[in-house]
Amino acid sequence: MTMSEHRASRLRKWLVDRGWAHAVLFSGSAIFLLPFLWMVATSMKTDEELSDAAWLPSIPSFAAASPYVRVAREPHRPSDAPEAVWREAIVRMDASARAAVLLGDPADAGVDRDALAAAAAAVLVDQLAAKMPRTAWSNSADAGSAFTGLLTPEAVASAIDDRLARLELKNLQLRTLDGHVIPLASEPDLVAAASVESGAGILATVGGATRLSYHFASSSDAPVVVRIPLTLPADFDPASLHKLILGLKSDDSWHRLD
Repeated sequence: MTMSEHRASRLRKWLVDRGWAHAVLFSGSAIFLLPFLWMVATSMKTDEELSDAAWLPSIPSFAAASPYVRVAREPHRPSDAPEAVWREAIVRMDASARAAVLLGDPADAGVDRDALAAAAAAVLVDQLAAKMPRTAWSNSADAGSAFTGLLTPEAVASAIDDRLARLELKNLQLRTLDGHVIPLASEPDLVAAASVESGAGILATVGGATRLSYHFASSSDAPVVVRIPLTLPADFDPASLHKLILGLKSDDSWHRLD
C-alpha cells in the first residue's frame, strides 16, 4: 500500500468512526448560532433597514453636513396592482408627488430641494399606493387620480419629515433619584439658552424647532460643542440628582452627550 492510499484509508476510517459526530455537532452549533447572529445583526440596523430583506446592516458612512436628504427608498408594488399598470402608474404618481413636495417644501436652507422632492416622493408613492382601493388599479389613469386624491398636506409634510435628516433639540429635563422629572427648558427656550461653544455648528429656529446645523470638512475635524446653562429650582437638592435628559430629534449621525 502506497503512502497516499494509506492516508486515504485513515481518512475514510476517521469519517466512519468520528467524522459523522463532528458533522452533527457542527450542524447543531450552526442551528443554534444562526438566531443569535441574526439578533446581533438586527440590533445594529436602523429603523429603515428593519423592513429590508438584507441580513446585515449597512456600513455607517460619514455625514459631513446636517441637515441632509436621506437616500430615497424604492416603492413597493401593492399586491392588487398588476405589474403592467404599476409600471405606467408609478410614473404618474411620482410626478404628482414631486410637484406636491416642491409646493409644500419650505425651501430648507442648505438642502438640495430636487433631491428632497425625489426622496419624499418615493415615500409618498410607497405609502399611499398601499392605501388605494383595488378598483383604482384597473388602469394607470384611474390609479393616478386615486393617488392624487390621497396627496393631502399632512401626507406631504410627513414624507418630507421622513426624508429630511436633521438634528433638533427638543427639551431638557432633570430626573431625581426618587423618579421625579423636572423640566428645565422646552423647545422654544432652548435656542435662546443654548449656544455653540466651539466647532462648525449653528443653532437656529427652523419651523418652530431648535435645529443644530453643522458642516465638517473631514471626519477628523473638531466636534461641535453646545453649551446649555442650567437653572435649577431654588428648592432643589443637588444630592438627589440622578440624570439629565436632553430630548433630541436625531439625524443618522452619532452624538455624544457629556
